[in-house]
Amino acid sequence: MKIKVYITLFSIMMIKLVILTACSSNPFTGGLQTEETPSHTQSSIQEQANTTNETSTNGSVQGDSTSVSLPTDTDTWELLAVMPETPISHFDYLLLTADDDRRIDGKLVEGMVITAYNGNETRIRIPAEIDGKLVTQVGISGGEVSTTVTHVFIPRSVTGILTTVFPSPNFMGFEIESGNPLYSSLDGVVFAERDGEKYVAFYPMGRPSGDYVIPDGVTMFTERPGARVGFRGRHNLTGVTIPDSVTQINVSSFEDCINLQSVTIGNGVKTIYGSAFYGCKNLINVTIGSGVTLIRLGAFMGCDNLKTVTIHARQNDVEIQDGAFPDGVEIVWVNG
Repeated sequence: MKIKVYITLFSIMMIKLVILTACSSNPFTGGLQTEETPSHTQSSIQEQANTTNETSTNGSVQGDSTSVSLPTDTDTWELLAVMPETPISHFDYLLLTADDDRRIDGKLVEGMVITAYNGNETRIRIPAEIDGKLVTQVGISGGEVSTTVTHVFIPRSVTGILTTVFPSPNFMGFEIESGNPLYSSLDGVVFAERDGEKYVAFYPMGRPSGDYVIPDGVTMFTERPGARVGFRGRHNLTGVTIPDSVTQINVSSFEDCINLQSVTIGNGVKTIYGSAFYGCKNLINVTIGSGVTLIRLGAFMGCDNLKTVTIHARQNDVEIQDGAFPDGVEIVWVNG
């Protein structure tokens, strides 16, 4: 009898040992295999953005105990859209009312105005409300919001942006929230629509040097001639293609784009105004479309290296005022 008991106890111990061994070597938990979520998914981007409101100058988001690299180029704009708003305490602001004499681009939009940024992040998200009032403007004449910020997310409530308040040569531009009634953006470039016209409101100085194809649908380059916005003075612009939707090139639209080498003007442009390309001293290749009827005095003055211009129109249909081009420039007419 004792022998049978010992054998039974021994059998039970062996069964337990087999079960324990099997459990310790099993790579599954509860029968379900767990997988690490890929870091490139949208949910991961949201988690990265929510770890912190602070971004270091080397392009990393600094969390409580984590550090993740920010995406670049197009991904950077997508990340801005899911980042939390930058804390209100990092901004200076004021409330504009109908009685205030301060303006942005000559206009007044009542509401909160961001006048300065005091944090150390390079990528910021403007709050939509402060103290229960909508933020309607960014920047005010005579001031600078920041000289260190490189990327700014603008909420749909903002209908006034003074772009010169971000003067850094490293500034990459704005991302405009979908649904904004005035502004839109694409890869940092800001477009605005008013009175049936769509114009380039801002081309960032920090954008990598290269050529730029203006999207079809743009009709002009600045809201008013001579404004220091759009492309004026952009040393990072080496070539530009202007779509057929543009009907005129305003005064100083591309003035002092000193590294601009090539310009292709679409068939919709009828008038090229004075100083449109003034001071583009490295411009060597200009092609003008078939719709042009007037090139005004000084349009290409200061383009010292320009030797030949090709115009796809009949010579008798185009008025070229004296001094429109530097002396000695040859016009090649290609009948449309």
